[in-house]
Amino acid sequence: MQNDHIAELEKRINDLEGKFHYVDKLAGEVAHCRKTEEILQRRLEFEEIVTEITTGFINLLPGEIDPGINKALAKVGEFIGAERCYVFQFSEDGKGMSNTHEYCVDGVKSRLADLVDLPSAEYQWTLGQLREVGTLLVGGIEAFPAHAEHEKREFEQAGIKAFVVFALKIKEKLIGFVGFDWINKECDDLGYVVAHLKMLGLVIASTLERQRLESRREETIAELHKKQESLLTLSIRDELTGLYNRRHMEESLTREISRALRHKTSLAIIMLDLDYFKRVNDNYGHMAGDLVLVEVGRFLGERSRGEDVVCRYGGEEFVIIMPGASLEDGMKRAEDICREAPENIRVKYRDMNLPDITLSLGVAAYPEHGETSSLLLYNADNALYQSKKGGRNQAASA
Repeated sequence: MQNDHIAELEKRINDLEGKFHYVDKLAGEVAHCRKTEEILQRRLEFEEIVTEITTGFINLLPGEIDPGINKALAKVGEFIGAERCYVFQFSEDGKGMSNTHEYCVDGVKSRLADLVDLPSAEYQWTLGQLREVGTLLVGGIEAFPAHAEHEKREFEQAGIKAFVVFALKIKEKLIGFVGFDWINKECDDLGYVVAHLKMLGLVIASTLERQRLESRREETIAELHKKQESLLTLSIRDELTGLYNRRHMEESLTREISRALRHKTSLAIIMLDLDYFKRVNDNYGHMAGDLVLVEVGRFLGERSRGEDVVCRYGGEEFVIIMPGASLEDGMKRAEDICREAPENIRVKYRDMNLPDITLSLGVAAYPEHGETSSLLLYNADNALYQSKKGGRNQAASA
């Protein structure tokens, strides 16, 4: 009887142990499910971050790209617990690389200003891994091979416990990398984020390439504008003196006459010529003559209003168009120029002071002396002839 009772107790104990094992197993499965759910939830959250960053990059304007990349590094770094996040880009020839973007948590010193133009040759192991695999995860100093002595030393000096870097490639060409460092704490398991970080690398690479192409496009446009301006200048400027040329003078005179007609205003023109200029060329040479012409151009430009058009008409002849000026205004300007020229046009050539330069000037005005450019120029030229005939170094009106 007693044996039966003992057997019954053993049976109950065995049943309870079985139930305990079942409950324990069930609890383990529940814990595993919760852990799996947490991992899946974290993966989902990270996917949402990467998707948000990717979508945001599509809409970034050129000037927003750099701040956008720094913001993306901050978001990802905060999520995975990295303490320093960065982007490196190679120089055009690939021989150097620079830290161009960065995010650091509080207490971690920025290295952005220090990591500039680093020789790529000193990081061959890291760059080789990125070219071949696209990813490099270093969890400790023991991960560095013997031939990566420089990289190992950098790792130690920076106090980094672990880092992960991802290649930035355009058409299979390595253009840089994005990386994440752990300095004061251990690196969590990154297996679940590696694929998404690779995707982030692709997005950053394409964004940087878009920025590079946009920058190059702007440089090309600026260069084209500069060349267009240069061509325009060459087409309207006299190469020697920098004053407007005859073609531009004729176009400007026609335009100013039309404007004077519309607004019922006056217009004066001065035609002037250097006295005895042939003697300068004959006695001192054409280089000396060119220096004289340059100085005359400077002198005339300095004594003209902003609205005046000062031109080299040809040879040693110059024309000044004075919109809104009367015949009296033109004569006064011509007389001032004539009087001031000898003292203000000083030319030294091969340690020799050239003789004083004097000018003869003729003045004509619209509408008194003509209502067309050809007639005004004709009458101004006649007045200039009268100045020369009268003894030079003087001004005359038509």
